[in-house]
Amino acid sequence: MAAVSVIEVTLAVAAFAAGAAVPPFARLVFFDVDGELLMAHDLNVRRPVLANWGVARAGLLDTYYRAWARIERPAAAVSAAIEAGGQASASGQTTEIALLKPLIAEAPQGLSHPLLWSPGSHANVDLQRPSWPGALREIGTGASFEPKPGLIEFDAGPGRPMSRPITADAARKLSGQIRCDVVQRAMLEAFHASARSFWMVEPGSERLCIASWAADGAPRLSETRGGLHVMDFALWLETA
Repeated sequence: MAAVSVIEVTLAVAAFAAGAAVPPFARLVFFDVDGELLMAHDLNVRRPVLANWGVARAGLLDTYYRAWARIERPAAAVSAAIEAGGQASASGQTTEIALLKPLIAEAPQGLSHPLLWSPGSHANVDLQRPSWPGALREIGTGASFEPKPGLIEFDAGPGRPMSRPITADAARKLSGQIRCDVVQRAMLEAFHASARSFWMVEPGSERLCIASWAADGAPRLSETRGGLHVMDFALWLETA
């Protein structure tokens, strides 16, 4: 008997009617080979974690409404899409929808925690990079960032030195840890062996970055906790 395919969907969304934030809705829809609608699944949309700062503030994920679900794929489905919208409070109002970091992907068998977000495939070959494995756990709290200098300083005598900016967004070195079971550890080590430059979402800021392994950043075991391995690693990150 073939294994059931489970589709994971996640998104951040905001809706505005005449410039004022209104509660959004979202659904996952499946289509058959002819592009006909097979099924529409309404998603449970949760309020922003930081709603007191306003909705959809500066692209910060915690100020958006959020939805996450795992749904069994219909046997005849060949594609899926996300639909999102908002209810206007009066007739004739213009409604604007902001969708942030949507993801539709097949959930690997045995994975209990949500997939990490990935930008997916691109038609532009220049953007076709591998992505940090979505089946890994989130990077543990306490990760350290060591930015490269963004200024050049000049000695200007007895006062404070003069400086000149050389970049608006310096590369930074991420030193972190991640907990892995034996399967995830194998994924991480295989990814290190195969990927040199790849997409990654920066922990904390949620910015999409181009990442590469630091010279001393190969994954290495630092601790074993029951069935989990704590792996240390280091990366260079640049905001995409």
